[in-house]
Amino acid sequence: MAVSFDDIPQEMKEQIQTALSEWVDSLSDEQARSPVIQLFSTGFGPKQSYAPCYSPSNIRDEVTAKTDFGRQYVEALYELHERMKLRDPEASIIGLIRRSIRRRPVSI
Repeated sequence: MAVSFDDIPQEMKEQIQTALSEWVDSLSDEQARSPVIQLFSTGFGPKQSYAPCYSPSNIRDEVTAKTDFGRQYVEALYELHERMKLRDPEASIIGLIRRSIRRRPVSI
């Protein structure tokens, strides 16, 4: 079920972007800047090469800037959202992202 970025409802794109921003903002600076996603590697052994690594803040920035990577990331999240709804009509990728947000402790 490949979906094009242009076919995703604008409201959903905005909700994804907002949820990602809230998630990144909930992380410590170190967590937000630590590379966590590596897309692929090629080759084997000493000839192996890797694609760039992305931190949560990189991902948020790519989505906000609507780069090729950012658009593909939103497409993948939307596809996941649609698959989740097939199993449970109340399911939402936005809800899943928001449930993963760690609240920073409040200092008094």
